[in-house]
Amino acid sequence: MSLTRSTEKRQHVRYRLKGSLFAAIQGEYFVNPACLIDLNRNGIGVYSVCEKSELTGKFVVLDLISERNRSVLRSLPARVVFASATAPDENDPPNAPKRYGLEFVNLSPLKKRQLDLITKQYAPPE
Repeated sequence: MSLTRSTEKRQHVRYRLKGSLFAAIQGEYFVNPACLIDLNRNGIGVYSVCEKSELTGKFVVLDLISERNRSVLRSLPARVVFASATAPDENDPPNAPKRYGLEFVNLSPLKKRQLDLITKQYAPPE
């Protein structure tokens, strides 16, 4: 086994956002709104402050909201699959509270198509 092997565990590419998009995560775990870093139809990466130390495996429901506080897509069920105390990417802000990876679960085909459109709008290919 190579020692240079990536620790990347995502099965799908996430696209870094070009515009401002936030996640209003329902419940008592996260301090809202969480700032989106990247997204695709299968999940999102966010920066947020959390009220609980261990969230991996927890299920949440979230709304995607634009910088003008307008709802973009509502009631997306997701599961927390990753949490990091540090910002591993050189483009990440140095004062990022914590980075989380959320995987969407049980999305309808319509929600997946809507996420594809949102990805094209907020994270166009370079």
